Amino acid sequence: MSDLEASVRRLAEKVQQHGDSMTTEEAAKTSVILPFLKALGFDVFNPSEVIPEYTADAVGKKGEKVDYAVCIDNEIKILIECKGLTTPLESKQLSQLFRYFTVTNAKFGILTNGQHFRFYSDIDEPNKLDKTPFFSFDILNCSQFDLSELKKFQKAAFDVDGILANAERLKSIMAVKAFLSSQMDEPSDKFVRALAREIHDGRVGSVRQGGVISQMA
Repeated sequence: MSDLEASVRRLAEKVQQHGDSMTTEEAAKTSVILPFLKALGFDVFNPSEVIPEYTADAVGKKGEKVDYAVCIDNEIKILIECKGLTTPLESKQLSQLFRYFTVTNAKFGILTNGQHFRFYSDIDEPNKLDKTPFFSFDILNCSQFDLSELKKFQKAAFDVDGILANAERLKSIMAVKAFLSSQMDEPSDKFVRALAREIHDGRVGSVRQGGVISQMA
């Protein structure tokens, strides 16, 4: 087991055991986010590497502060916006990170509540945070795939171009998974017909009736 995997497992156990006490943003920060950054190899006690309450004033909004700005080679690379464990990660929370991202040179943004982590970048439009993450994981259900992606964010292995190239692929995969998931719940006629053509040699007639292939001739 790698050091990163061991650290993530320990954090998962902490969230499971003490989740009721992590409902505030500050509790999530100290209990999960800082240990998580430490597991990635960052010096959380070095204020020039992990900057808390980093000022990121947006147009028309002064005094805006992102929870953490992470620096590599003296440049801000990652912004982290943290919420309490029970706070759902919705558009309101993302809008804050969106504003911070546009006024810094960061290439990645992380929105988290200590359990769910969502990684964003500007794949769709330069210097504008995407609306959908290219990678996300649940610390209580962290797979080997998730760990392999997290390793790319370790300080010692951090490569912006490499992560961005992989991020485009991951985002496409997530979009395909989301589409397939939606089709499994409510398959469209077009989708069912396409599948039917792959598994049925004859003519595809009335394909769907109440979500079930009903007639293939």
